Amino acid sequence: MNQFDADYLAHEYFLARQRIVGLLEGRSREVADLPVQTCPDWNVHDLMAHVSGLAAEIVKGNPPGSDSQAWVDAIIDARRGVDLDGLLEEWSIVGPVFEEMAAQTRRLSVPLSYDTVVHEHDLRHAIGAPGARDSSGVMAAMEVGVWLMTNDLDRRQFGRVNLRAGGRDWSCGSGEVRLGLDLDAAQVSATPVWELLRVTGSRRSHAQAKALPWTGDFERGLAAMLHMELPVDDIHE
Repeated sequence: MNQFDADYLAHEYFLARQRIVGLLEGRSREVADLPVQTCPDWNVHDLMAHVSGLAAEIVKGNPPGSDSQAWVDAIIDARRGVDLDGLLEEWSIVGPVFEEMAAQTRRLSVPLSYDTVVHEHDLRHAIGAPGARDSSGVMAAMEVGVWLMTNDLDRRQFGRVNLRAGGRDWSCGSGEVRLGLDLDAAQVSATPVWELLRVTGSRRSHAQAKALPWTGDFERGLAAMLHMELPVDDIHE
């Protein structure tokens, strides 16, 4: 199935939601205040307020406006008085409704499937529960990530970036190839697509990213392709 079919991505959102709920059920009190190193302004409660709250607000008819960051911040602030179990309960109600909506339009399914899978692994790192690194969601998120990077690279007029991991090749951006990375040749991870998703999703420090076997204009290319700032400290997952 096409990785960008709305119903496919909505299903990946559903699967990620089920995995996240499974990670947190029965552990809400012990993990709620744990810091999320990959999202340094948040703890686990904040992360889940974000993940569940996005769906809840969209279902309520409150989509982001011109200032999407203010919208995201307001979602978290509005849920500070709700405990983690309450957030999961809200998600269990609005999640299926959101999934039905997302299955009808890529406008919802593309960004939210990516966001939820990426944050699943942020959560796993925070609570010490690695897993699902070879899930279909990781591959789907990588495909969406390539689309996001292409938009950023073209907007910044950098050129093309070629990536390889898990026997798959991706080309981001357009024009002359100016940067490349082959994680298969480097053998950096038993799950190279997952590692590529974390690197390109700003879940590695600059030093960690630079240590990979890039070819071409690394500094300018990295700045052009990333959607978020890199963490200051190394991330070890």
